Amino acid sequence: MFKSRLILVVALSALAACHGNCEEERSDKAATEIVGKFMAAVKAKDLDAVMKTVEVPWFHKGEEVIKERSELKKEFDSLFAKRDFRDLRYEIMRIAAFSAVRDKTMGEERKLLDEVLSGSDRVVLLEIVSEKKGPEKLVLLVRLAQDRAWVVGIKD
Repeated sequence: MFKSRLILVVALSALAACHGNCEEERSDKAATEIVGKFMAAVKAKDLDAVMKTVEVPWFHKGEEVIKERSELKKEFDSLFAKRDFRDLRYEIMRIAAFSAVRDKTMGEERKLLDEVLSGSDRVVLLEIVSEKKGPEKLVLLVRLAQDRAWVVGIKD
């Protein structure tokens, strides 16, 4: 009887330990997947595909929050008219929970970030490389909710 209780306690402890780590892993995986879909859509300049990967409110250039999908769609349409993304390559350098990096932002930018992200949402650091430009750092903001993920902003 003691042995079976011990096994049960060990199993429950392992399950509890996994819960936190497994949840983090699921969140990071969801963020990685949506970033991949978003970047593929951007490279293809596929506005409809981009709009399937994004959501509002949208953190926009660190200056404002876009609240209407139609306005966000216009922004991407304008961006695609100005720039070719076909040669764009990227690598995910780091994924962190917003709660882990929130205190590194200040003032108005923090207020804007708080409008689009909560503690368990993800901040994804990318290294972007294109033929015309050297390596650049870019941050994608990812909201996680209802077993879904959306890109909700870009921070240079």
